[in-house]
Amino acid sequence: MYLIFSIAQIVFGFHSLLMSLAVYLPMYGFGILAIFWLINAIGQLVFGIEGIIYG
Repeated sequence: MYLIFSIAQIVFGFHSLLMSLAVYLPMYGFGILAIFWLINAIGQLVFGIEGIIYG
């Protein structure tokens, strides 16, 4: 079960990364929203990979 949540976390991390780099960054520059989505994406990807390794 932990592995399934980790895979979902990686999928959501890629979605956040795509949204921050492809949508919010060109529209608003390095604004609060783009930085928040970018930090969120990095965190989700790191913790998702960690979950797959330990799961």
